[in-house]
Amino acid sequence: MHTPTLPGSAKPIAHDDPGVAEHTAEFHVTSILNKLGADTRARAAALAAQQGLG
Repeated sequence: MHTPTLPGSAKPIAHDDPGVAEHTAEFHVTSILNKLGADTRARAAALAAQQGLG
């Protein structure tokens, strides 16, 4: 099984819930990155903290 990663990240997307498909987890993380205007999860975390979302 392929473990998806996001652009700018070597870390796989974590999804321990057996009811959540890999594609679904990847889709939602990518959606969050796009909404925040971030290209990596680290940048998304920084932006979210700056905006009071974390």
